[in-house]
Amino acid sequence: METQVTQQSTGLQANSSDEAIRVGPGQVLCIPCGSVHRFDNPTSHDAKALCVITPSMLGPQYCRQVAAAFNAAVGGRGDKAEMMEIVRRHGLTPAPPPPQA
Repeated sequence: METQVTQQSTGLQANSSDEAIRVGPGQVLCIPCGSVHRFDNPTSHDAKALCVITPSMLGPQYCRQVAAAFNAAVGGRGDKAEMMEIVRRHGLTPAPPPPQA
C-alpha cells in the first residue's frame, strides 16, 4: 500500500521513524508501502490534505468510522484511543506518538 498526500494548506508534517517532512501547499509526498508513519500538525492552524492510498485496502466503512469518531468528539479533534482502535481494526499499524517536548 502506498500513500500519496497532496497538501492543501499549511501545517502538515509527515513523520516516519527516522525523519520529519514538512509538506507545503500544492506539494505531494509519496510514502512507500509498509512505511510506518503518522501525520502531525505542529502549527496552530488547521491543516487540510488529500490522501490517496493504493491499492485500496481501506473501504468506505473505515472512512465512515473515522468521520463518526470526529463528529462525536467535542471540538472535532477525535478521541485518540478510539481512533487507534479504528486504525487497528482495519489492519493498520499506528505510528508511535511524537516525543514530548
